[in-house]
Amino acid sequence: MTTRTKLLGSMMLAGVVAGCAADDAEHFREPLRDGVLVPRAPIQRIPAPLAGAHCDIDVEGVGVVSMEEDYLPHVIQCENGGANLEALKAQAIAARSVAYYAIETDGGICDSQGCQVYSCGADPEPIHYQAVNETSGQYLNYNDTLTYAFFVAGDSGVSGPGCVGVDANAATEHWITYNSGKTGTDVEQTELGFIHQPADNGYGQNRGCMGQWSARCLENDNGEGVTAILQFFYGDDIGITQAPGACVLPLPGDTTGVVDPTTGGVGDETSAEASSGGDAGMTTMPASTTVGDDASSGGNDGTGSAGETTFEPGDGTADDGAPGVLPDTFGEADGDAGGCGCATSGSSPVRAGLLGLVLVALRRRTKKETPVA
Repeated sequence: MTTRTKLLGSMMLAGVVAGCAADDAEHFREPLRDGVLVPRAPIQRIPAPLAGAHCDIDVEGVGVVSMEEDYLPHVIQCENGGANLEALKAQAIAARSVAYYAIETDGGICDSQGCQVYSCGADPEPIHYQAVNETSGQYLNYNDTLTYAFFVAGDSGVSGPGCVGVDANAATEHWITYNSGKTGTDVEQTELGFIHQPADNGYGQNRGCMGQWSARCLENDNGEGVTAILQFFYGDDIGITQAPGACVLPLPGDTTGVVDPTTGGVGDETSAEASSGGDAGMTTMPASTTVGDDASSGGNDGTGSAGETTFEPGDGTADDGAPGVLPDTFGEADGDAGGCGCATSGSSPVRAGLLGLVLVALRRRTKKETPVA
C-alpha cells in the first residue's frame, strides 16, 4: 500500500465548532472534540527525545502564555473538562504532545478545533491544574519521533469493561483506534493523520487516536490509570517522556532534586530509577523502538541524555511531594549535615543578646533557689 495523506480538509471545516457558549456551564463538562484534529503545518518528522520543554506557547489571537500554568489547564478544561483525574492526565499528555508539535513545526498554535480549544469561557478548576502538574513536561513519542496525539470525543454510550464505542454513527467514533495489547507495526494508525509505512522517515508520528468518552470509561468503570489509558489508544509501546526545563516539575514519586536528610545533599535519582536502574525521569514507556523487531523489547538504551529530567538544587520536594519541606536535621549544629547554616561571628550582637538573656535567667533561678540565711 502506498503512503497516503488523509487530512480530510473538507470534513474538518464541516466539523469545526466555533467555541463554547459562555452561559452553558454543562457544555463544558462534556468532551468538546467534535471536529477534526489535524496538524496545520506540512507533515514533518520531529525527532525525539526533545532537547527541552516548551515553557511558553504563542496562541493565535491570544498571544504568548505559559504552557504549564495557563495553556494546558485551559485546554483540558475546554476539551474534556468533566473527566476525572486519570483521564484528565491522559488528556494533558495528549494536548502537550499536540502543542509541542505545533511549536516545532509552526511556531505556535491556533485556538480552535482545528488545533486545540484554549478559549471557551470556562476557567480551569483545581483538578485541571493538578492533572497538568502531575504530568509536567510529558509528551508521547515512538521510534525516536514525536507522536502527534490525535483525540476525539467518540461514542458517549461506551461502558465498561470494554470501553469501546459501539455507535458507528457517533460523529467521531470511526477515527478512534483501540490499540490495547498491540505493539510495533500492529498498532493501528488513525486516518485523521498521515499514514506512514514502517520504513518511512517519521514512522511513529501517528500512533492512533484517543477517544475521550472511552478514556473516562477506562478510569470510571475499570479503575485504569493514565499510562493504561494512553496505551489503550496509542499502543502498549508508546513512549511517555518528560522533557527537561525550568517550567517542569518533578513527577509524583520522583525524588530528583530532593534534599537527603541524612547527608544534606541533593539526590540525583528518581524513585523509579533507583529501583530499576533505567532512565527513569526520561521515559516511562519505550521511546525508541527498532521497527520490525519485537516492539515489546524496544526501549531506550540508556545512552541518551536529551530529555532526561534534571532539577537544580533548591527545587527539592519531600518524598510525599510537599514542596519546601526541610530536612530532619534542620536547626541542629552548624557543622552537622542538613544544619541551618545560621552561624554568626563571635562579635554578633544577636549572639551577645542571647547570652545576656541566658545569664539573667540563670541569676534569677539561682537567687530564687538560694535559701535565706
